[in-house]
Amino acid sequence: MGKLIEITLSDYIDILTDYHSGGSYKTLKEKTKILHNPDYAVMVRTLNFESNDFINNLIYCDKDSYDFLEYSHIKENDVLMNKIANPGSVYIMPKVEYRATCAMNLFLLRFKGINQRYMYYVMKNSEQYIKNQAHGTTTKTITKDEVRNLKFYIHENKEERDRIAELLSSIDYKIDNNNKINLELESMAKTLFDYWFVQYEYQVPAGTYKSSGGKIRFLEEIGKDVPESWEIISLGELISEAAKSPVQVNEAREHHGSIPFFTSGNEIILFDKKFVDGFNIFLNTGGNADIKAYKGAAAYSTDTWCISAGEYSYYIYMYMLSIKECMDQLFFSGSGLQHLQKDAFKNQLIVKPDISVIREYNRIVEDVFEKISHNKIENQELIELKEYILPLLMNGQIEI
Repeated sequence: MGKLIEITLSDYIDILTDYHSGGSYKTLKEKTKILHNPDYAVMVRTLNFESNDFINNLIYCDKDSYDFLEYSHIKENDVLMNKIANPGSVYIMPKVEYRATCAMNLFLLRFKGINQRYMYYVMKNSEQYIKNQAHGTTTKTITKDEVRNLKFYIHENKEERDRIAELLSSIDYKIDNNNKINLELESMAKTLFDYWFVQYEYQVPAGTYKSSGGKIRFLEEIGKDVPESWEIISLGELISEAAKSPVQVNEAREHHGSIPFFTSGNEIILFDKKFVDGFNIFLNTGGNADIKAYKGAAAYSTDTWCISAGEYSYYIYMYMLSIKECMDQLFFSGSGLQHLQKDAFKNQLIVKPDISVIREYNRIVEDVFEKISHNKIENQELIELKEYILPLLMNGQIEI
């Protein structure tokens, strides 16, 4: 068993900084611009880490703001930590193809004299201990001094630290690669969806429908042009609802299996019983709108609504992704916690393309969604493997 030694984090910190290191709130307001359209640099948020998505739903800053925020520029493998709202959650920055800086809610940590990724895994293994240092009655927070004073046990031997970091990193790199592949595959399906069902340039014998002179009519109900033979119906006429799940998230964690169990959060649990099969869509029923989909045997929690639409399922899923940004406004309401209003969802009018067009679209994208579903399962298996071996490695119970 490798020898462990106790350290204080401050002994290894080279940089501990954040967005607010740039100055007072007044100065930051004057000197920085947060933008929602692509610009000089990306401001990385907790949302990016929680959703494993560093491509979509980004916020930006211009060059002057980025230069002003020089103390919080982020590099690959930097450790980030929530400082407010779930303070103490620890993340590591993946490789991205753009300049990046911290948004408001994150600390940035860079270490000296020790493997950066090893320190991330040390902190990840002790995440609950870090969270316990947070304070506050309504909004919990953790300060820089509290971060500096954190104590951990690390392996005394440098080579052992590096081997542990390499093993765990190989798992994380595979997970990240699968996530990137899935984003690219979904982007391909979205591009085809836009081309066929928004621009109406789907394939016909003479070429593509609209460009080859296909007939278009204006529908007042939705205020847009559509191909002449397409219909307008409500979502409720097209979808089928699966039975409400009897299983809560905490119960699902007690049943280990190989069936993906979808929740209203980002977590997917491997469960021992299937509720549905085929291609199904999973929606949050409380909190914020979110949409997931999976092809194959699956299960889901009590706070997740499972729907499908037969041959129109892929089409409905891509349509829902296209309106995701406004789903909270369209379908969620409530005085406290927002809840999905299923009647409002079912009453939403939607274009119903000809079944022949849908079948050709399905033929093209079916393999895409099968690959996405395969990668989701593989990732969950890798996550569970990492969660199992991480404490064993960090506590010195196993060596490599």
